[in-house]
Amino acid sequence: MELMIQKTAGNRRADLGLVRANVDYVRSALPQRAGELFRLFKWRNGRLTDRNYKEAVKVNPDLNYTFPGQIIPPLVLALPHQLDQLLKFYTLEVRAITSERWVGSDEGRRYDPQTILSLSLKLNFLQNYLLVLKPGGKMLFVSDDHSHLPYALSLATSLGQCGPEARLFHVDEHYDAVESRVELETGPGPLSPDRVAHFCRTRVQINDHLSFASRAHLIARRNIINTVSAGLLSDDALRCLPDTWDKLRKDPDRLALGELAAEIRRTKAAGQPTILDLDLDYLAFKYDRLFPSAIRRLFDGLDFSLVLGELLAAAQEADFIFIATSPDYLQAPAGQVIDLIKQIVRAA
Repeated sequence: MELMIQKTAGNRRADLGLVRANVDYVRSALPQRAGELFRLFKWRNGRLTDRNYKEAVKVNPDLNYTFPGQIIPPLVLALPHQLDQLLKFYTLEVRAITSERWVGSDEGRRYDPQTILSLSLKLNFLQNYLLVLKPGGKMLFVSDDHSHLPYALSLATSLGQCGPEARLFHVDEHYDAVESRVELETGPGPLSPDRVAHFCRTRVQINDHLSFASRAHLIARRNIINTVSAGLLSDDALRCLPDTWDKLRKDPDRLALGELAAEIRRTKAAGQPTILDLDLDYLAFKYDRLFPSAIRRLFDGLDFSLVLGELLAAAQEADFIFIATSPDYLQAPAGQVIDLIKQIVRAA
């Protein structure tokens, strides 16, 4: 570690104090795992930066639900007091379509072509992905696309936060239950972090990340529990959410939001590590401009502060937290996204 400090400091003596402050913080927060973190994160451009996400790359245009100009940024270690400096966004303006209503059966709903609307949206993407390290050693991984969850799980395993035996609570507007088509050759243990990073940056989709994580032995499929937003609503509302209704009826392990924090506590009391996998599009009912007005009305009366309070209670209980900002679904102003992330970090 001293070699890294000397090399980094060079002729910039002011940088030496910053390096030492970060090193001392990590050693205090992770007394047993600091060496492993320093193996995975190296000092680069004034930050401890993940060696597998060390520089920005363009998003693979062949992936679904991506946009021209979108990048996968570096992953940097963030201390809680650095969030104001590191939580920054760049904006992409995109065209999107919606409709005043959907038509078709539960299994094949689509926009009503007679009520199609075209919208111009400004979507906010992260300039850095963050691994937030709290003083007691708890970690939160923050990205925009959900496709980076497998790498977050890989880091969590390497850094002793949890492992494949953990129970993962997937809190999302969608089930994300598409089967991954990535060809994998794996042994009995988890796929190595560098291989996971490669696939997350090139092949994993925002809706098949859970399948990939399971196939890469990062989480057992039987330990994935779904809390979907529709679980807050009436059956009439459920039937208007085509991606969710049929799956929800067939899911015996779904969990209502009001049960989430208590179930995480019960899981921990039984000796099983816990992961809160939170997609902020769970809060899309407050921000999403693409919801047809007929469906938006079904959310009238849903108390945003109550929903957020339940999520913060779950964050307080979980051993490890992943946050996806999902800008194409959440569509909240950047300042409000930052505030949401800060609230979760404080509660964790």
